[in-house]
Amino acid sequence: MVKEYRGADDEVSIDITALGRALWRSKRWLVPLVLLTAVATFGAMQMVTPKYRGQAKILIESQDSIYPGIARNTEGERAMLDQEGVASQVQLLNSYDLARRVAAKLELAKRSEFNPSAEDGDNLLRDVLKVLGFDRSSRHSSVEERVLDAYFEHVVIYQVENTRVITVEFSSRDPKLAAEGANMIVQEYMDLQAAAKRDNTQEAAGSLEPEVTRVRADVEKAERAVENYRAANDLMAGSNNVTLVQQQLADLNTQLAAARAQKAEVQAKAEQLRAMLGRGTLDSASDVLNSPLIQRLRERQVALQARIAELSTSLLPNHPEYRAARRQLSDLKGQIVAEGRKILGALENDVQIAESRETSLKASLNQLKSQVAHNNDARIRLRDLERDAKVKGAQLEALLQRYREQEVRVNATGLPADARLISRASVPHKPYSPRVVPITVLVTLAVTVLSLAFVLMREFMVGGVLVRGESTGAEPEDAGEEAVNAAEFEAPQVPVAPISDVETSPAALWARLMEAETPPRCLVVVSTDDDELANRAAVALLRAAVSDNSCPILIETSAEPQFGDVEGANGKPRRGLADLLSGEASFSQVIMRDPRSRAHLIEGAGRPLSDREAASPIFDTVLEALEHTYDHIVIDLGRLTSSIATAKFLAHADHVVLVAGDHSGGPSLDRTRRMLESRTGSSLSILAPQRRDPAAAGPRDMAA
Repeated sequence: MVKEYRGADDEVSIDITALGRALWRSKRWLVPLVLLTAVATFGAMQMVTPKYRGQAKILIESQDSIYPGIARNTEGERAMLDQEGVASQVQLLNSYDLARRVAAKLELAKRSEFNPSAEDGDNLLRDVLKVLGFDRSSRHSSVEERVLDAYFEHVVIYQVENTRVITVEFSSRDPKLAAEGANMIVQEYMDLQAAAKRDNTQEAAGSLEPEVTRVRADVEKAERAVENYRAANDLMAGSNNVTLVQQQLADLNTQLAAARAQKAEVQAKAEQLRAMLGRGTLDSASDVLNSPLIQRLRERQVALQARIAELSTSLLPNHPEYRAARRQLSDLKGQIVAEGRKILGALENDVQIAESRETSLKASLNQLKSQVAHNNDARIRLRDLERDAKVKGAQLEALLQRYREQEVRVNATGLPADARLISRASVPHKPYSPRVVPITVLVTLAVTVLSLAFVLMREFMVGGVLVRGESTGAEPEDAGEEAVNAAEFEAPQVPVAPISDVETSPAALWARLMEAETPPRCLVVVSTDDDELANRAAVALLRAAVSDNSCPILIETSAEPQFGDVEGANGKPRRGLADLLSGEASFSQVIMRDPRSRAHLIEGAGRPLSDREAASPIFDTVLEALEHTYDHIVIDLGRLTSSIATAKFLAHADHVVLVAGDHSGGPSLDRTRRMLESRTGSSLSILAPQRRDPAAAGPRDMAA
């Protein structure tokens, strides 16, 4: 049993060298695939019909108009210009109605690009497909549907981010049609908006006309009810829209105030005159002074006083003439007082008249107040009727105003759309599709990356570039130790006369196998009676493959580990082929490195391979993955048995190496050989090494 192969730790590392070798081995199919992809893509792009794209841009904004009733309020303006409003205009540009109008104006149904059935001449292939029932586009859709489907494939309409600008793109094989299509979409969009405004205006005017008639009738009815109620309840209005009763009441109040003022004035004059008469003087009474008679008497009194004064200078007081003058003066004073009393009597009469008038006015005023109080309910009802008539009148005025505005807009020659063309589409000179060089480069890069990823994933899945831990064995000292030479094997002690192609050196056997026209990739090493001898031969062949600059792997099927203890260097159980097939371990956990070469190996790790695991589909998948990863697979079956696992391994073998031991006789070996050749159908070689004394063998001999 080989003991020099120590287990590795569970830590996983990547073998960069093995990864590079795997990529280098893949160059045989990777480079031609990339070049073929580039050439095929470039050729395919040359055969694609070029397409041109026309681009027009419009700005969504509110257009001012000279016509009344078009201006929006602030809320409507905000709703039209926000992001949702602009997105709604994008949907309008993508509507089917607009598409039908554009398709009809451009006559797209006559172009084969939009309607394949419009091609000139007879299309034999289409006619045959139509007869056989395979031309579904003609059977299940009309010409208009096919044209619209093609139209929407050629149109791209989107909003420029964070703006109110909408871009309209129209693509076609004809550059002139590409520009005309983009401009036609914008023009039809604006015409559609104007037509929609006109239709809305006509509809609004038509709906307002009966409403105006109805409201006018309501207003007439309300006004008639007001007038009838006013006449029935004696609430006729005078000037300033005041009822007659209220006007009379105001007049009586004015007259009563004037009568009271006049009465007070007359009473004051009478009291003043009475007081002056009591004092015997009437010099300051205005009514007395204003009397013409008193004024004449005063003039005579003054003249008489002047005469008496003159007589007093020349006559004595008892003189008859002087005394006569004095009597005349006394008579004048009496006349003045009598006249004052007459005036006082007149004033007292005026006071009585004023009192009588005041009493009469008060009676009339009280009567009117009673009538006004009695008509309060009627006035309240009248105000309700007037208010209702006023509201209906205002409603009628508003409707008439709107109706006149709608009539003006209906008769207008054109209504502005809520958009402005800021960039017309010009005829493009360069096609936008296909972009030959970028597409060729991208496809080539994609195929290259996918191919490299496939190679790398395959290597990681099979574990060919993953190694667990550090090796505990000694590193190879030179190339001679990486391969087992013929000196480690001696000629067999038993004759094998019937067999002529017996090899004694694994290196020579490997060299002979590699010289064949088709070198075997999967070698199965089996012994007639000795597991250890088969293991030594398999290891020797593995290292001979490494010496030949190949990347091999050894699969050990023995239930007992051949390269060390059941536990690894870190104390954890080893993982082997049985664990891989049962799903308990991955490739990176079971693949280890040979400490004396660059080869990899998979151990049995203490658990035999069951027939159920060998018969599962995973068994074939694992072997196929290893065949794609490694140049050669060496399978150590040990002693030949009749298990399903042995049969499956032999079925996959390209070449079988039968190791002859000390107890293998000539006829027995020949029968085994013929049995393997007949059962497997693979070529077979015999390796007959001589068993050496294990006690005398060093570490290198045991490893070999």
